[in-house]
Amino acid sequence: MKDHMMISPYVLNQENASWYAPRPWARFGYLTEEAYLSPQSFVMEPAYTDTHTRLARLAKALAHPARVWILQFLDQVDGCIVGDLVKVLPLSQSSVSQHLAELKASGLIQGDIDPPRVRYCINRQTWEEARTLFGAFLQLAPPHTPQED
Repeated sequence: MKDHMMISPYVLNQENASWYAPRPWARFGYLTEEAYLSPQSFVMEPAYTDTHTRLARLAKALAHPARVWILQFLDQVDGCIVGDLVKVLPLSQSSVSQHLAELKASGLIQGDIDPPRVRYCINRQTWEEARTLFGAFLQLAPPHTPQED
């Protein structure tokens, strides 16, 4: 049986060798001022960066085949409204609107308001950012080549 090491968000008080939480939120693993000031602290710092978070957000936006299709469609046309997408997709207007909202929240598309409609198109700046981030991510490891037996 393996021994498991527990990482504690508490700080050791050198004077009386007792453990304490410098702030109430320290129990939940958030960094505190004392964590930076005290070399004895065991408060964990997240291992991921803003780039990891951004890449994950873009990946989430691409995680549904309807969204991938919508992006390909918008890339071929100058822009369109929800009604145009509903005519060509086998989805309800509310489903298409939810997919557009997810793509818009990630920044991959943008909407120009022309009351009462919103015209959607690819956000080229974010599109290039996604291309760069995914390209760098996919080049981290060499491609896997199956070995023949």
